[in-house]
Amino acid sequence: MATTEQGFLIFYSKRLFISYKIKKKAIFAGIQVTQNFKLTMFYPFRPVCCYFSWIVILIFLLKPNLQAQRNYDLHWIGFSDKHNSQYSLFHPQEYLSARALERRAKYHIRIDSSDLPVSSNYIQKITASGVKIHARSRWMNGVLAVCSAETADSIRKVFSFVRETRPIGFARSPQKPLPQENIFPDADFRKNSDYYGNGSNQTKMLNTQYVHQFGFRGNGLWVAVFDGGFVDFRETPAFDSMQLKGQLLGTFDFVEGDNFVYESSDHGRDVLSTMAANVPYLFVGTAPDASYFLFKTEDEEGEYTSEEYYWLAAAELADSLGIDAINSSLGYYAFDDRKMSYAYSDFDGNTTVITKAADWAAKKGMLIVTSAGNEGAEKWKYITAPADADSILSVASVDRDGVHSSFSSYGFKNKANFRPNLAARGSQSIVASKGRYDTRYNTGTSFAAPILAGAAVSLWQSCPNLSNMGLIYAMQNSASKANEPNNEVGYGVPNLLKSFQAIHQSILEISSNQKEINWIKHQSSTRLDLLVNNQQTAEVGIKLYNDLGELLFEQQLNCKKGENTYCQVNNWAQLPVGNYYLYAKFGKSTKRFYLIR
Repeated sequence: MATTEQGFLIFYSKRLFISYKIKKKAIFAGIQVTQNFKLTMFYPFRPVCCYFSWIVILIFLLKPNLQAQRNYDLHWIGFSDKHNSQYSLFHPQEYLSARALERRAKYHIRIDSSDLPVSSNYIQKITASGVKIHARSRWMNGVLAVCSAETADSIRKVFSFVRETRPIGFARSPQKPLPQENIFPDADFRKNSDYYGNGSNQTKMLNTQYVHQFGFRGNGLWVAVFDGGFVDFRETPAFDSMQLKGQLLGTFDFVEGDNFVYESSDHGRDVLSTMAANVPYLFVGTAPDASYFLFKTEDEEGEYTSEEYYWLAAAELADSLGIDAINSSLGYYAFDDRKMSYAYSDFDGNTTVITKAADWAAKKGMLIVTSAGNEGAEKWKYITAPADADSILSVASVDRDGVHSSFSSYGFKNKANFRPNLAARGSQSIVASKGRYDTRYNTGTSFAAPILAGAAVSLWQSCPNLSNMGLIYAMQNSASKANEPNNEVGYGVPNLLKSFQAIHQSILEISSNQKEINWIKHQSSTRLDLLVNNQQTAEVGIKLYNDLGELLFEQQLNCKKGENTYCQVNNWAQLPVGNYYLYAKFGKSTKRFYLIR
């Protein structure tokens, strides 16, 4: 049974009230029981000599709290090496999946000693001392161990291979899984005229709709969502498509050590919906066809550095499974135990545990997207870890008009790299509702990050040979502040249409009021993507001929006034090198474009 307590004093001119709140959390047979008590004592005002009695009582009441903070039962035990390992660098298939190895090969990432699992010989020796292993870390070479401080100290003194031990928090027992509610939502919901429904602004702000129109919605990519829980995921109709298509690939709770993540918090559910929701004309996320893993790494019962180690363990699992991208709407700088908290100087991109873990994950080829933090209007003001990591994408928040949100954390002005890197809508973001076909608002960089993560994953599908860093640079170069980055939004709000064009060189823009183009070299030999803009709502006819006059491609487009309509010449990659004639008929007017392939 673990007990946490809080106390506070209320003073008046002639009387003293001591109001002391006690909150007890106990685990009985796997069920968490929470009890709240409030003890209020009245003392008349007395001379200083009479204060001794209530001071003694106050110290007595506060003592359990001070003692509880010292009695950590979760410790980090770091090893000095990986000697006598049963694994070899020459047989990585024994500890990395085929998908993980494929990613290493694609991006020319070497298998090194950091990939080797922790020495099983070392683990056997410390478990013989009565230690329970909660998690392991091959990147930082150590384990999360459930034991007393005395046992941890003893292990450090007895075993020469133990480099360090430190208390990091409290072990949590698994909660009783919550049963799924039987909900039968009314499918006759109010539809929006826009395909993306109520989420149109946050998706189109990034020009993600064009990447989707080009055929890239995240299909085939695996995304891990790190959060504090996914309550109501199963009762949210916006995820029906995701579940029916088998896009949920796995779950794990790193805090409690089981597979049940539909507990503790609904924050992760809201985060996920900005990417995975798929209800056309109500709410479609930025990566509706991607596959997802749900990982619980946030301890909702308290703030301790253990959460950084849970994040580390989750990132290592993501790597070994071959997951492509991680979205983490989490950030840390202050903890319940002030001794664990970080100073401004610690945000150098190389110090905090979670920042190191994020950089390790990026080094292994994964795209890491994290929220910048919501401290912009608070005393701290700046980004939280791991947003200071060198090789990841940290995301600030803007409102629906692209203006920096006042709560969005700032980067440090004296740092060489701009953090946050990019921005997306986080003020009153659209998220899916529970139990019905509807949406609601939620606010924070927690939602700016996944909105951008889903968009990035969709873009990445179109260019699988581009590295994670290449993808980040492509988005930064297209962003609204690319030429004048700052510590509020970094390079600004990215334009994924420009990013796509920079990567593929495949887009030809056609407008009813533009001049004809004479003999242009189309840069892409694999794609010809047309964006047609008509000044009135009407049909536009597209035809492609070769220099023999043979019709190779034809399509009628229903164009809306002032909007871009997408059309792909789907046989372009099969056509031989030569000259081609593209005709776009706008009513009585026809525009001709001469292309060289």
